[in-house]
Amino acid sequence: MRKRTGDKTTDGVLPVKRQRTEYITHKELTRLKKVADGHHESTVAVVDATYDVWAEPMSAEEEVEKFNFLPEAKPLKAPDTLRQQPISLAANGKAIPAVPKPKGGHSYNPDFADYQDRLITESEKAVEAERKRLEVIEEERVREEARAKSAAEADAAEARADMSEWEDDSAWEGLESGGEELGTKAKRAQRKTQAQRNKIKRRKEEERKAKHDAAMKKKAAQVEQIKQLAEEVEEKERQRALEKAEMSDGSEDDGNDFEIRRRQLGKYKLPEKDLELVLPDELQDSLRLLKPEGSLLKDRYRNMLIQGKIESRRHIPFHKEAKTTITEKWSYKDFSMD
Repeated sequence: MRKRTGDKTTDGVLPVKRQRTEYITHKELTRLKKVADGHHESTVAVVDATYDVWAEPMSAEEEVEKFNFLPEAKPLKAPDTLRQQPISLAANGKAIPAVPKPKGGHSYNPDFADYQDRLITESEKAVEAERKRLEVIEEERVREEARAKSAAEADAAEARADMSEWEDDSAWEGLESGGEELGTKAKRAQRKTQAQRNKIKRRKEEERKAKHDAAMKKKAAQVEQIKQLAEEVEEKERQRALEKAEMSDGSEDDGNDFEIRRRQLGKYKLPEKDLELVLPDELQDSLRLLKPEGSLLKDRYRNMLIQGKIESRRHIPFHKEAKTTITEKWSYKDFSMD
């Protein structure tokens, strides 16, 4: 009879472990039972598309309801002054063209009459500007001399005052002996008579009347002066309106020569226009021989300033910061005793 092999007894060869694939898990068994009963979990539900290319555009209310968590975008608002016409700096109020039409005197080979008139005009302007500059220098010199003279007079007056005080002290100390014995007799107050009182009364009345007459005369003179000034102002306004009407009616003015209403805004002045004039010895009969000068950028910038499109002020890219001073606390100071 053959013995059965024991479980603990082996031949020394380990058995190969194989994964059990023939059984069904409990989860899969449950799903199969549901499918057998008619419950299909993996059934695809037919729904409408989230976005239809050919559909109608979404209304604003639906858009707001959809994105109600976002802040409402505010439309951009242009300033009211953007729709207004710029105010030019011309005194006559006329619109200034962007590129003024040059006259005959500006040509490289100008007519003699036009060139001579323009040369005389520019020469007179240069002489007037130099005269004003010399007047300013002379006024400054006279002002400095007057300031120095007044300072010298003040010093001299102070010296005289010091000298007079010293002389008074000396005279007081050098009084003659026996002067104290001479008693000063006080003048006895006397009562005025009726004639004296009447005389004083008449004198005061005459002074009051003279003062009143002088005040009335001064008032009448002021009234006449006011009337005269009012007439002069009316005449100037009438003349100005007439000149403005003539300028507006005239068609020959091309906006090249005009009077500036305001040359300075705050502390920034309107840049001066460059002198566009060729001297007689520099005139050329050919455009090829003419030397180009000037700057179109500068001319265009000045023209935009005069047209009122931009202001004559300097652009400040950064704000002015407050000045701070760094100090060290006295309790933290390190004092060294040398």
